[in-house]
Amino acid sequence: MKHLLSVISIFLILFSSIDSNAQLKEIIIGVDGFTCSLCAKGVEGQFKALDFVRSVKTDLKNTQFTITLIDNTTVNLKEINEAVTDGGFTVREIIVEGNGKISSIENGAYSVITGNSTVLKLHSVKDELLMEDNVNFKGKLSEDAKSVTVTEIRKI
Repeated sequence: MKHLLSVISIFLILFSSIDSNAQLKEIIIGVDGFTCSLCAKGVEGQFKALDFVRSVKTDLKNTQFTITLIDNTTVNLKEINEAVTDGGFTVREIIVEGNGKISSIENGAYSVITGNSTVLKLHSVKDELLMEDNVNFKGKLSEDAKSVTVTEIRKI
């Protein structure tokens, strides 16, 4: 019984460290098709309606939105895309930034657990990473919202 409690305690400590430290933090969405601030307001409203969004900053000049995420809330990356396309606009790109833990390495791609999203595959990583490494990463999200082409990564 004592051994079982020790194993459970270790598991809870490891699991809680993933949740508290590993998170997607910010998402930048480039949008094509809107020409005025009224159009941008509509898309901004769609983003604000998502229950994992803390705040939205609109950049009309570059036709992009910066979303700050609520900590410890599950992020559905497909809903971000839908928020744009439901309004009749086109997603140019989605850039994600966050922290995570490397969970597997396969054929040059790393899988990362963020704690608040599905497991993401990281591609184009130049650094050598090991299982269980904690990383901060930034990159372009794939259309299927399952992988990220990394532009910046560092061990933390």
